[in-house]
Amino acid sequence: MIRFLVLFFASVVANAATVTLAWDEPVDTRVSGYHLYRSTSPIVAGVGPPINVGDGSTFVVNGLATGKTYHFVVTSYSGTSTLPALLPRCAEPPVQPCELWSNEVSTFLAPVVNTVPLDFGTLSLFYTSRTRVVTVTNSTIEPLQIGTITYTGNGADFGPRGSTCTVGTIVAPGASCTLAYVFRPTRPGARAIVLTARTSSDSYVLNMTGTGRGFVLLPETLDYGTVQRGQYPELVLTFKALWPLTISNIVKGGSAFIITNSTCVAGVAMVKDQTCTATVKMVGMTAGFKGGSLRFETDVGVGTAGFRATVQ
Repeated sequence: MIRFLVLFFASVVANAATVTLAWDEPVDTRVSGYHLYRSTSPIVAGVGPPINVGDGSTFVVNGLATGKTYHFVVTSYSGTSTLPALLPRCAEPPVQPCELWSNEVSTFLAPVVNTVPLDFGTLSLFYTSRTRVVTVTNSTIEPLQIGTITYTGNGADFGPRGSTCTVGTIVAPGASCTLAYVFRPTRPGARAIVLTARTSSDSYVLNMTGTGRGFVLLPETLDYGTVQRGQYPELVLTFKALWPLTISNIVKGGSAFIITNSTCVAGVAMVKDQTCTATVKMVGMTAGFKGGSLRFETDVGVGTAGFRATVQ
């Protein structure tokens, strides 16, 4: 009996699949080797040019087109085999060389690689992003089973959040399940993970990326709401270090806002959990919408707080 040893292929191969076949060797001293027949249509032994796989009981088939179903037949032969000539069936007693037929048929659906990039953008350390979802749909006519889910990279920074595609899940033809993940950076800088979810016919590769920022701005936006002309309200912005850092530069944008007081100073080192503040006054005198910003540049990332107000 033929059996599959390895059903899936390395994720680095974009358009070709590999399957490793194995079979139970017959108890027959006449057997000196095996032929393998392969086709994308149902076949019988002896149809088409065989592959002489020698006298072993396993063989790796490479270069299968993804998304196609392949049919395999393995036959044993006696004597020597010169390819591509087909050997006659063995008589009793066997005439050398000859085929010792065995009706060993199996099929293999070459998996399709679905590569999905998920970029979570920049996020402050230890804050959790919104959930990103990838839908896995079974477009075949057979039930699909989720096999293994593996990853390489910064695994501590990306985590499942309500995925319905779990190991062992069976998805009916036409049905779907989801792979849902969040980003929670644990260190500053670029973070990445390559997650591979293998099914009985496909392989879904999620390239997830994000950037950790070593501080947080509270709030991210100073909203002054509606302001009457002649009023000059002030709001306070807090900068909190989530990692040891140094602010290299602070840049204000928008002429309708001024900094009246600030304990945030460029060039001064800050320890984790240390805070500084900036008091921002809205000084726009003409009617209409006013916008501005305050950009912090540090050695553990860059972030900008926005200002907005409507003057009546």
